[in-house]
Amino acid sequence: MKILYDEENPKAASLHEFLAERVDLEGDEHVNIVLGGDGFMLRAVREHYSPNAVFLGINCGSVGFLLNNLPEDSEELVCRLQSKSYTIRSFPRIRTHAQSIDGQTWEAAAINDIYLERMVPQAIHLRIMIDEITVVEKMVCDGMVFCTALGSTAYNFSAAGPACHPSLRVLCATPICPHTPRLSPAVIPLESTIQLQVLDPLKRRAQAVADGIVFPNVSHLTITLDPSEVKLAYFEDHDYTTEMIEKVLAV
Repeated sequence: MKILYDEENPKAASLHEFLAERVDLEGDEHVNIVLGGDGFMLRAVREHYSPNAVFLGINCGSVGFLLNNLPEDSEELVCRLQSKSYTIRSFPRIRTHAQSIDGQTWEAAAINDIYLERMVPQAIHLRIMIDEITVVEKMVCDGMVFCTALGSTAYNFSAAGPACHPSLRVLCATPICPHTPRLSPAVIPLESTIQLQVLDPLKRRAQAVADGIVFPNVSHLTITLDPSEVKLAYFEDHDYTTEMIEKVLAV
């Protein structure tokens, strides 16, 4: 096991010190214990991903939807880790290929979301295609969010998109402050291919964001299903339906 922790999070730093003295870190070299919040979990996956890597998160942040809740008794946490009392689940990733107005290209994968948003005071104009079908010739908006079911309770939900159970293999498409037309959020097949073109990209500049990583001055963006998946580990008492109700829907 390897412990990855948010050094700027006092709770995570303290828990790291506690676990480092009590947990055998020699075995299970593919298991990463992640101490922090949801944002740090995304960073840990991004920086330490491999096909065999497993990420077991312990919530030391606020919401912690991607992570396990910290047991009240820290010794109980040690017992669960030592006895491998967790289940490993695989979740899909989506991939973006973006091109900037000066011809630079960028690729990134995300387990949560990929979105395109305005960089300037003016709204951006987007042409939106799904599986080579033009959905909107020109939409005036602040941007678009595309996310997996796992990531649907983050920015997508804040933008009035649907909260989907993480076990679903779907892609959510949610406009950010649409003006015309008032395109509604939609749930589409995970295997869909999304193509966005920024109209007048020099004046109405836009940036792409994939799980928090930014690529500025985008002219074109494509989103597809990534062939690789991410393995997340959860303790036996973890239940995503309960997590959605307690941490997202009923707050």
